[in-house]
Amino acid sequence: MLLQHGHYMDSLVWFKEKRAGKPIPLQLFDAGYDVWLGNNRGSYNCELQSSRQSQMNQRDVWDWSYAEMAKYDLPAFILKVKQVSGRDKVSYIGYDQGATQMLYGLAHWEKLFFQKHLSKAILMAPCAKPKVMDYEKIFDGYKNVFFAAKQGMLYSSLDPRWKGKMRRLICHKISVEYCMTYFDDYQATSMKALEHMLQNGVEQRF
Repeated sequence: MLLQHGHYMDSLVWFKEKRAGKPIPLQLFDAGYDVWLGNNRGSYNCELQSSRQSQMNQRDVWDWSYAEMAKYDLPAFILKVKQVSGRDKVSYIGYDQGATQMLYGLAHWEKLFFQKHLSKAILMAPCAKPKVMDYEKIFDGYKNVFFAAKQGMLYSSLDPRWKGKMRRLICHKISVEYCMTYFDDYQATSMKALEHMLQNGVEQRF
């Protein structure tokens, strides 16, 4: 069973909500499943974060969104699980962005890859056409952020300027509550991934 976390998160998120009882990975393990936890690009436990932090502003390093994670990363995760476990197919649980990247993968490469290697996919809170928040207002505020980021050649949220100038800009243009939620305890991401996700909400298409 492969579990994939959401946007601004890493695999440790599965263990953080103590009020919900025993974490899902431990419940699955107790039930006899072979449990694997994926870490998306930019999160603390991935190679991109640990070995390339000095390249935080190299455009080619951060030129990706959930589309690339669906095309390249999910197949790599699944094939690795199959290689080590010896299983013919892998079951998948995705939350938030983890669900979105699987939806994108199934939409484009179901017959070419996932049909052969995936047994089932459980998708929780998939952000394909989000309507939960006022995305029109949020994206309108982020337009200034994206413009400033591109002008300053800022490609990842690892850049110290993201928590400084960009945070103040987001708080001013959107809301203090929103910016505190997404800055106080978040994992790194690319500007391209953030823009892609917000575009889904505004255009209401996937």
